[in-house]
Amino acid sequence: NTTYLNPIRTTNLNPQQIPLYFAFTSIAGLTGIIITLALILMITSSMEVIRRSYFEVFWYTHHLFVIFFAGLVIHGIGGIVRRQSNMEEHNFTLCKDQADDWGKVPECPNPEFEGGPAATWKWVLGPMIIYAAERLLRLIRYVQNVQYRKIVMRPSKVLELQLVKKGFKMEVGQYIFLNCPAISQLEWHPFTMTSAPEEDFFSVHIRSAGDWTDKLIEIMQKLPEGAQ
Repeated sequence: NTTYLNPIRTTNLNPQQIPLYFAFTSIAGLTGIIITLALILMITSSMEVIRRSYFEVFWYTHHLFVIFFAGLVIHGIGGIVRRQSNMEEHNFTLCKDQADDWGKVPECPNPEFEGGPAATWKWVLGPMIIYAAERLLRLIRYVQNVQYRKIVMRPSKVLELQLVKKGFKMEVGQYIFLNCPAISQLEWHPFTMTSAPEEDFFSVHIRSAGDWTDKLIEIMQKLPEGAQ
C-alpha cells in the first residue's frame, strides 16, 4: 500500500513509502516533529540554571504544552498504526510458515490491514478537564482584590509583602503564584508563604533575583500601606 509506512518492507519502496518523505508529508510525521521539538524546548528550559536566572524563558516555553497536547491528540488521525483486519480468513498460526504461498492458497489469502481511529484523546481528556478547572479557579481568585497590609524592605534587597485576601486560608509549606499586571499580565511567579496559619494575613519574602523581581520591588516601594 503506497499510502502507509510498512515497517516490514525494506526493498522496492515507492517514493511515498520512504520514511523521510513520510515524516514531512503525513499528519503523523508532521505532528511527531512538532511535538518532539516542543518537548525538547520544555525539557531544556527546565534546567535549574534557566529556571533561576531566566524564569521568563522557562515560563513562556512551558506554554508550548498546548501545542504538544494538541499535536499528540491528532497524531493518530492518519491511522499509520494498523492492525490486520482479515484474521479469520488469514490465520497467522497456520500461515506463518507459508509466506511464499500467501494469496495462492485459499487458506492463506494476503493479509489486509486497516488503520485504527485516534485514541490519545481518551487518555488526556480527563487531565485536561482537571487542568482547565484549576485554571478557571485561578482566574476567579485572580479577579478578587488583594490588600497590602504591610510592605517592608529587608536587608540584602529582600521585599516582605504582608497580604490580606477575603476568604483565603493557608497551610504551612504552601506557596502562591503572584502576578503583577503592571509588569506583565501573563507572568505568574511562585513564592513560598512565610507567615503562620494563625495570623490574620499571609506573607511572602521576595529576593531581588532578576528583571521581574527588581521591577516588583521598585513598584512596591512606591505604594502606601493598604493599597490594593
